[in-house]
Amino acid sequence: MPTFMLGFIQRIFFLLLVSLVSPFLMAHGQLKYYSPEHIKQDFQQLYTDLKKSHNNLFANLPESQYQKHFQKSLLSIKKPMTEREIRLLFQKFVALGKVAHASIDLPINDFFTYREQGGTMLPLFIKINEDSVVVDEYLGENTALKTGTQILAIDNLPIESWIDRSSALLSADTSQLATTMIEARFPFLLWLLVGEQAQFNLTIKTQEGVESATAKALTREQQTLYSAKSAVPETQPRDWKLLEGNIGWIKPGPFYNIEPGAEDVWDNRGFIRFVDEAMTHFIEKDAAALIIDVRDNPGGTNSFSDHLIAWIATQPFRFSSDFRVKISEHAITSNAERLKPDTDPNDFSYLLARFYEQNELGNIVSFPLPYQQPHSDKHFNKPVFLLINRYSYSNAVNVAAILKDYGMATLVGEATADFATTYGAMEHFNLINTGIKVGFPKALIIRPNGDIRPGGVEPDIAITLSGNEHEIIERVRKLVLMHLKSD
Repeated sequence: MPTFMLGFIQRIFFLLLVSLVSPFLMAHGQLKYYSPEHIKQDFQQLYTDLKKSHNNLFANLPESQYQKHFQKSLLSIKKPMTEREIRLLFQKFVALGKVAHASIDLPINDFFTYREQGGTMLPLFIKINEDSVVVDEYLGENTALKTGTQILAIDNLPIESWIDRSSALLSADTSQLATTMIEARFPFLLWLLVGEQAQFNLTIKTQEGVESATAKALTREQQTLYSAKSAVPETQPRDWKLLEGNIGWIKPGPFYNIEPGAEDVWDNRGFIRFVDEAMTHFIEKDAAALIIDVRDNPGGTNSFSDHLIAWIATQPFRFSSDFRVKISEHAITSNAERLKPDTDPNDFSYLLARFYEQNELGNIVSFPLPYQQPHSDKHFNKPVFLLINRYSYSNAVNVAAILKDYGMATLVGEATADFATTYGAMEHFNLINTGIKVGFPKALIIRPNGDIRPGGVEPDIAITLSGNEHEIIERVRKLVLMHLKSD
């Protein structure tokens, strides 16, 4: 079931802008303008179809307020607009509902084309704390912009205003989730807000007091020079190894198909081979414990993650205690597109199709999620530790909730910003005139322990995740060894 949403900020930024670029976005070419009439028709369809398809469009914003925003936005459509302009207008409207899985993709391909043609951007990544915004990484020539330097303003506009303006473009259930998304995409969001700009004037706070600092916008080639100076060892999206002390470590990567040239993003055969190879090796080497690393994981589908969990599960499991689905035409159509003539009758999409046939449009009905079984012939029975952070999104959060709620693992790291009980199971529909694809959550997913309160997954052992990859993994390895000795 697709449930997209969402270490180093720069790596997350490129993960979101490269790995998750939607294939349906139009390639750059001569700008096409849409008439106000066509834009208004699509905007009306957007609102109407969201009301019919979204599991609970008004969960966080009353219908009366949503209607006011709809009328205001509708009246603002007075002249022809490009697809990029329409996407921004429509996404701001969708984002009002504060549900991460209701969204329209921002025009990322436009940004790629702009960069490929020599376009510049502010090479600055930020970290948003409770009481400050600081430099997380800067890839430019101004030495005053060191990691940890507090940013007070950009171009005389308080940094809080930039955060608010960026948040308005993002679908996020909470400000904390929006924060992680802004940190991951800040140069891109800034480009959306102001366009191309030769330089940016920052107001910063140092030990000497409040100062001004100029940061030049750089092309990709210029930025590469500074990237090389601060480069960290490249990491693989999926990886596993046996650490010192006979501790197994596996980074499953995104829970969808990332193989080069993959035509089917939900084909899990390569992932299954990867997991089986790693787990078989750990068992053969009699690994003392296992670390599953889902930091910086954008999520995906449980048809991938369930296979990994089945290696360590001690009982039947499922990712949700209650999966409440809204029956809609768009949900039915999206599911039908995933069905193939040879679909296994036990396949999730096939079961969902039968479920739709038995229920009426508009109703919200609990879908009887089947339990997944532990592997009967292969099982890792040593202690398991799951490493999470606030950049663990969507299905990675489901994995964390399963392992915590079923008592399968000890969770280490920091709380996830994304929710375990959430509106998810995203499906899509297309707008008639522009063809823009709109994502909506068809289900309310309640975490395995039945807790209906919104919130992230908390670690059992909270640790600081600063430092490079080697330092973080080494810190966790030592923690695991201490835990084993104490037992």
